[in-house]
Amino acid sequence: MRRVHVEPLAADRAVARFVADNTTPQLERTSRMLTWAADEHLLYALSIGLWLGSLRRGPRQRAGADHMLACVLASSILPHLLKSFIDQERPDRCMVHGRRRGIPRSGKPYDAFPSGHALHVGALASAISWIYPEWQKLAWTVGGALAATRIIVLAHWASDVVVGLGAGVLIERLLRDPSHISIRRRHAPIRARWRLPAREDRHSGGWSGNPDAATPSGSRAVGRFVVLPFRPGHVVGHTCHDRDSGGAYNDLHRKRVRSGDQEQVPGK
Repeated sequence: MRRVHVEPLAADRAVARFVADNTTPQLERTSRMLTWAADEHLLYALSIGLWLGSLRRGPRQRAGADHMLACVLASSILPHLLKSFIDQERPDRCMVHGRRRGIPRSGKPYDAFPSGHALHVGALASAISWIYPEWQKLAWTVGGALAATRIIVLAHWASDVVVGLGAGVLIERLLRDPSHISIRRRHAPIRARWRLPAREDRHSGGWSGNPDAATPSGSRAVGRFVVLPFRPGHVVGHTCHDRDSGGAYNDLHRKRVRSGDQEQVPGK
């Protein structure tokens, strides 16, 4: 098969020249160690271990582990396919003249485009941001640092890393299963609507469900009950947790009475 030759950009050459002129052996050793964190063989082991560990967990954990494993597999296959017909010389072969300052020789000389490590990082950081939104900043900070090590060791041009990150994000988005949207922690659907029990109002001498008594903002009184507006994640009264997260309900002192699509709780 005839391979397509891709030339680096002028900005790529400028960045590579700056690294080659200013790097140090200590910086190169540190970057070589850090770059192994995004190696496909290590990611295979970690994702398979995570998947096996999720088999005894809940459905949300299993769905998340399935998605992570699919992202690792897809992001490992795509770089090999692209490098099979794209030629681009690595900067550590053509930009280093004289003293190497600790710069290693990475992989095959004409396998610069795209960066497989950056592609893995983009896919995993995007997946973590989707499944665990609270870890989004950490995932992209660590991922960006790992991807930058590929530029420091001159294994790839800067544009190879940028394209790899973008391709990884695209792969992860395409692998998302709409039926598993509930694996997101912050947006897991809550199936029950909880209401405060009517409480005795000492000042008015009646129940807080009394139309003449003051009710919380946005609520409405129905007989001897106070019906509050539904807010996802809002916990009132006794301890209760989201059913999807495996929580328990502690309503031993109250009795739920269902009425249509609402739940009303009578007073004690």
